[in-house]
Amino acid sequence: MLHIVDMPGAGWDALAAAARCAAVESAQQRMLLIGDHAAAADAAAFGLQPDYRLCPPLNRLPAAVGPLDRLMKAVRRSWPVDLIHVWSDSARVLCRETLGYALPITQEDPAPFAPALRPLDRSAARAAMGVAPHETAVLLASDRPGVGDARRFAGMVGVLALAEYAVVGVAPRSSDSFRRAARFLRGFNRAWDIVPLATPPHLAVSGADIIVYDQGDSLVSDAGPGPRSGGVVHAAGALGMPVITTDSPLARRLLLPLAAELIARNGTMPEIARLTAPLCSDPARRAAVGEKLRTLLAHTERPRMDKRWLAALTQGAAA
Repeated sequence: MLHIVDMPGAGWDALAAAARCAAVESAQQRMLLIGDHAAAADAAAFGLQPDYRLCPPLNRLPAAVGPLDRLMKAVRRSWPVDLIHVWSDSARVLCRETLGYALPITQEDPAPFAPALRPLDRSAARAAMGVAPHETAVLLASDRPGVGDARRFAGMVGVLALAEYAVVGVAPRSSDSFRRAARFLRGFNRAWDIVPLATPPHLAVSGADIIVYDQGDSLVSDAGPGPRSGGVVHAAGALGMPVITTDSPLARRLLLPLAAELIARNGTMPEIARLTAPLCSDPARRAAVGEKLRTLLAHTERPRMDKRWLAALTQGAAA
């Protein structure tokens, strides 16, 4: 089986899923990563060593058609590929344009695989963030690099900090508008600050207390798997951690029974801060909401895989 992970389309969720599948030794697997050097660094953070990598100009997937065609011809001469597994709609389209129907192609939503990850130790993660034991760490998380409005997040953390909540905001360095957030904070003489996160948020959720999940502009619909999958919600929920997000089809599918506590209906900064504040000041309430989320997500549909791959998973579990 050849896994194809395109970071522009699939993001960190696909890396989390590929890391879970790589643990099954009963199947012969290789991985093709489509992305730049930052994508390779993210893959290494998940413990993955891609066998092949393509870096299309400006991360534009259509530009990878020709290079992928040449790479697949070389791969098939040296390794008996009989199944290709993709983790996003865009990768499926790319494979069909390149290979046609010469090989079977399967696809799966990567999000439910995220809880199988082993995140960083909580104390180590908090130490890396510079968060004191008495402080509440609020982590801005998203499905892929380049998503997450760090500027708006900095404003929300400022509202809480000026209200004298002991809160520390943490955001991935790859977040959108991170430089704008830095200029915004300088304008307030850094009365509060945002800690930059170098690792993917999926691996750092254990060090946080509350997750603010930014879905990005690509999440206006919930049509099938892809960057709309919400793997970080599953990862945080498995640890019993509250996840606050804006209203969307994805949010309603995952969090509807807890909408009053976790979904910001109008998506504005004051509304997100309004939901976050009581969880910052009341650890018992935070734990209770996190436990309700864990129970809710534990009953969601588990991944469905191609029968041949499911058989490999079963053999690996029995071994």
